[in-house]
Amino acid sequence: MEQQFIKFYEEHGHSHLPEYPLISQDKDLLYTIAGMIPFKPMFEGHQQPIHKRV
Repeated sequence: MEQQFIKFYEEHGHSHLPEYPLISQDKDLLYTIAGMIPFKPMFEGHQQPIHKRV
């Protein structure tokens, strides 16, 4: 079922990114919220999004 879910979104232009650990190595964060931790460098302007639909 999970693969069908992923395939659906990939077919609609989304990219499947690798999983991210629940406990962040970032010392500025106490806990993760809504899986947004991998996007922190983009929010801070240190990195450009690597995919169009991120």
